[in-house]
Amino acid sequence: MNAFFRTLVLTSIAAVALAVGTGVALAKLEHGNSGAAVKELQQLLADKNFYKGKIDGKFGDGTERAVRSFQEENKLKVDGKVGDETWSLLKPSQAPEPKLKIGDTGDAVKKLQGLLKLKADGKFGQKTKNAVIKFQKREGINPDGVAGPDTWQRLQA
Repeated sequence: MNAFFRTLVLTSIAAVALAVGTGVALAKLEHGNSGAAVKELQQLLADKNFYKGKIDGKFGDGTERAVRSFQEENKLKVDGKVGDETWSLLKPSQAPEPKLKIGDTGDAVKKLQGLLKLKADGKFGQKTKNAVIKFQKREGINPDGVAGPDTWQRLQA
């Protein structure tokens, strides 16, 4: 398959994934990709003040630098590629987040840790609880160390 058709197919798949939203994996993007998914990526990065370039749908050097900065800031693996973990922090799900407490594990904990600027290991331990309490105090939320609806809402604002 030549490069044009491969790009066309990947762009179409990415557009469908973005249109469907939750429940469908978003396209994995990297330097050299182009299309609607890259435009969405650039807009999300610009909204978060990581990307200052033209929203043109071309994943070039500027987009890669912005992705790397975003990944570093959010304690993700810094590779300049946009996979599931990067997407999950750039484009939070519209579904309500689960109530999380010490002892919980999984992707939701990783997302919480990323939003709190912690190393995202997926384990809700004492460090995560302390970070949740610190955030809750700063936001005027009852500092119970549990990430409930109020905490999630403020984290994703």
